[in-house]
Amino acid sequence: MEKQERIEQLRYELSIEKQRGAMADAGKIVDIEEEIAYLEQQNVEESQQEVAYIMDNMDLDGVTMRDMFKNDTPESAESSYQVVRIVVQNTLLERDEHWMVQIKELQERLATETAAKDAALAKADEAGEANAKLVTELRDVRAELLDVESKRDAAVAQLEEVKAEVKQKESHIDDLRQQIAVGAVQATKVIDVGDAMTAWKEQKKREEEAKPAIYDVEWADDKRSTYTAKLAATDEVITFNYLEKGKYREVSAEEAPQFRINTQESEHRDEDHAQPAADLEEGDQLAPPTWGYPEEATQESAGHELAQGNVAGSTDPETEGPPTRAEFEELKRRVSALELPQSEVA
Repeated sequence: MEKQERIEQLRYELSIEKQRGAMADAGKIVDIEEEIAYLEQQNVEESQQEVAYIMDNMDLDGVTMRDMFKNDTPESAESSYQVVRIVVQNTLLERDEHWMVQIKELQERLATETAAKDAALAKADEAGEANAKLVTELRDVRAELLDVESKRDAAVAQLEEVKAEVKQKESHIDDLRQQIAVGAVQATKVIDVGDAMTAWKEQKKREEEAKPAIYDVEWADDKRSTYTAKLAATDEVITFNYLEKGKYREVSAEEAPQFRINTQESEHRDEDHAQPAADLEEGDQLAPPTWGYPEEATQESAGHELAQGNVAGSTDPETEGPPTRAEFEELKRRVSALELPQSEVA
């Protein structure tokens, strides 16, 4: 029985090896086939020996096979033949039944192992697909991580630029504070920094309004590194890097037509202004108006206004609201005019 189990095991290994196709080990296949043939030959020889042993040792109610065939008459020989025939048939039948049971068990085991093998192969295929999917996802995550790191570095660099710009503006504001404080030392009140801050905000507002207006801003690629948008003034489609978004001013699609109208009006005004200039004759000259401030009148008026507290940043009882840029520049000019005579006397 052990040999038969070994034969079945070898047949299973042979089937698995042949299923590998081009990757099968030819030497291993030959060795398995030779071992199966050797074991089957041994089974045949053992079966022959077993049959001979059965025939030699068969006992029929105390009569051996050799004694059974010691007959003197044909009738006795026929009777002996029938008895032996029945005994051999029963013996072979029992043996066949035994082998049928063994074969059935082996077939069930083979079916179970085949099912387990198929399940293992299916599981291996699923694992391979899952592994391939994980490899793809890992590659995508790595690419996304590199993109995020690149954007982070760019954002850090942009932040440093903004900090440097803010620091520069703060330094400029401090300089303005010192200039205003020194320039208005003889005034009843030091000029408030609110004027400089207002002027700075107005300058930033003008810079923001000077930026090209865009609308319909969308990402141009899946990496989110490039934008596409339309210029509000011309409705032209442009593409720019996400780091350059600060160079543009984003507006809504409803506001875009107004920019195109303003652009057309500006072009018409430029054409209207250019026409009178072309009509001027060669002898015509445009003399600019003369601006002058007598030194004494300047000193008296500046001194009088400083005495009254009418300086940039102060509040007139009859006038509300912050001073304008023009008033601020006029004050600086007057303070300079006051300091000039003092330096000459010194």
